[in-house]
Amino acid sequence: MKRILLFADVLMIPTNQRKRSRGLRIGLNSVFIGKAFSYMLLFFLILFSTKNYGQCAYPTGATQFGSTITYCIDNSGTISNNVPAGRFVLLNVIQGFTYRFRINNVFGGTDPNEIVSIYNAANNNGLATSAGSGGVDFNWTATLSGQVKVLISRGGTAPSGCVNDGSGPARLQINLTSIGNNIDSQTAFGTNTWRGHIYNAGGSTPAPFTNANYAGYYDIASETIAEGFGGDTACFSVLSQGSQRATMYTEGYAVRYRMKTTRSGCYFVNFRGDDGIRLTLNGTSVFDRWVEQGPTNYSSVLVRLDGDDDFVLDYYENGGQNEVGFSLTPFDANANTITAPTTVNLCSNGNPSVIEGSLQYSSADATFQNPQLNFQWQLSTDGGAYANISGATGRTYDPPAIANATSANIVRRFKRLVTLNTANVPDINGVRTNCLYNESNVVTITTSPATPATPGTISGTTGQCPAVTGQVYSIAAVTNALSYTWAVPTGWSITSGQGTNSITLTTGSAGQNGNVSVTATNGCGTSTARTLAVTVNAAPTIAAISTPAALCSGGSLNPTAPTVTANGSTVTASGWQLETAVASGTYSNLTVPYTVAFADNGKRIRYYATNTCGTTNSNVVTLTVNAAPTIAAISAPAVLCSGGSLNPTAPTVTANGSTVTASGWQLETAVASGTYSNLTVPYTVAFADNGKRIRYYATNTCGTTNSNVESPNRGISS
Repeated sequence: MKRILLFADVLMIPTNQRKRSRGLRIGLNSVFIGKAFSYMLLFFLILFSTKNYGQCAYPTGATQFGSTITYCIDNSGTISNNVPAGRFVLLNVIQGFTYRFRINNVFGGTDPNEIVSIYNAANNNGLATSAGSGGVDFNWTATLSGQVKVLISRGGTAPSGCVNDGSGPARLQINLTSIGNNIDSQTAFGTNTWRGHIYNAGGSTPAPFTNANYAGYYDIASETIAEGFGGDTACFSVLSQGSQRATMYTEGYAVRYRMKTTRSGCYFVNFRGDDGIRLTLNGTSVFDRWVEQGPTNYSSVLVRLDGDDDFVLDYYENGGQNEVGFSLTPFDANANTITAPTTVNLCSNGNPSVIEGSLQYSSADATFQNPQLNFQWQLSTDGGAYANISGATGRTYDPPAIANATSANIVRRFKRLVTLNTANVPDINGVRTNCLYNESNVVTITTSPATPATPGTISGTTGQCPAVTGQVYSIAAVTNALSYTWAVPTGWSITSGQGTNSITLTTGSAGQNGNVSVTATNGCGTSTARTLAVTVNAAPTIAAISTPAALCSGGSLNPTAPTVTANGSTVTASGWQLETAVASGTYSNLTVPYTVAFADNGKRIRYYATNTCGTTNSNVVTLTVNAAPTIAAISAPAVLCSGGSLNPTAPTVTANGSTVTASGWQLETAVASGTYSNLTVPYTVAFADNGKRIRYYATNTCGTTNSNVESPNRGISS
């Protein structure tokens, strides 16, 4: 058995006992005593030797062997490495944890002794050494949280000292023998965040929160917890002094979460746990399900906060799945609701289903009642006052069936009251008086005596026009009916009132005819249907009109009216319309026959017809209106002498839509006679023509136009 000795005790150890010792540790200065040395040799060595087996000096250039070791508490077991002399393994440690180090008897020759030295990896300062001639086996309790170097050396008789020559390797075995983190505070809180303190634990209802079980912690950066720990058989990170120095096997452990909250007011706390969970507020228990269970949600645990409160949430995992959850939601006084059904219609002796209410406590057991709450169901049979129902104190209520031998419906109305169970609600921050529930909504159960009769006549328009909104169809209320079901033709739509005895709808397209029907329903069944035949008429249709023949100004426009189809609704107005101006698109009614003017040329006409479903306009056609020619004004010729030549220039003639077929000059047959004859120019005048007048004429299909008349200036001289 290895012994831990002070240096002065070495001189008193018998040789055979020293042979049995695997190693000696004296603080930071251990002395390794070789095999079979006499007291004289010991005395001589102590006086004159310059080397001993105290803490070996850290060898310059020593390198790490293998990967860094981080223990998974309860799962890592023995960790082994074959380490040559002069190499080290890097180990994460937590202050207060105890580790066991072992090396078998592997070194021989002139330096046959095994030496294990532990150094602070941050500065290579020595922490512990153990040496032995037949191997090393010792425990070391970590004096820091961080990383240490575990160095393997060999040693011989003085003055050989510690030898780091790469020989070996020696099989180094490391175990974590106990925990008990004594450097990190177990009472540290997060502010609106959580610090989870991790403990080793076991069993179905453990008491794990002791110093000896404390491993370390981790942080959650929000007030909501939704933790799965990486799975059922994972190794979950454990921090010490801000860094990960171990992990915890996720079976048989516990976490104590601490949070200071600055929230104020009434809140619901919601949990999820597999296995046990419990919560204290300012040191007082407000929730406790410290049991082994599958993943279970717990809801609506009521608390009141004042802006400076301490939550402590305990969780443990024994085996199987591992989940923990926590969330806060603002309290809602209207959370007391009847969730199903809201209305129930039955026939006599019909059995209602269970009335479901909100505030279910456990997701695993709907009948598990929240210990904070008292429920009381109430009944009204007259639509007015409510009275407590004896024994109806559960979250849900199963109302009884009743017989109805009357001629009228029997109506029962139920609601639920929720109060706080003061025996289970500590009055922290005045929660009992400030966080109260309102009454629930009401569920109505109507028990009818018989199926309703067929509804009476349906009121409403039978002949409709397309896509008309706001059309009302109704019936008189049917005795004991609780609802009505309406049906309408394809293309029609009910916009409001379905379920009542009056609906408002929008009609379909033209030709989507059919029936509007209605049935009455109660808990005993549905009546036969009442129907009303309806049709969807349309605005009139008008046959195409044709373009009239061209007219002359002053002519009569009297087209034949086209065929008009009424489409189910009487035509109340029809006739011709004329465009008010060319291309204006605006029309006014036209009475025919109509005398056209040349100004009507290019205007369009159409035919219209109106019934109750609207006005239809025919196609449009364009009028062609011509006129007699127009002639520019002529001027009086210059004075001529008898025998002179009259050859005036022809004025400009405008045809006005119709070809000019004749035109020319005309001369008055006698002075002031007003009678003219055609004149061929040039014309030789005679003295007898003095005083006669000339004019110009032009003729087309719409008539002859004569210009103004003129006489030669000052007459004709002889």
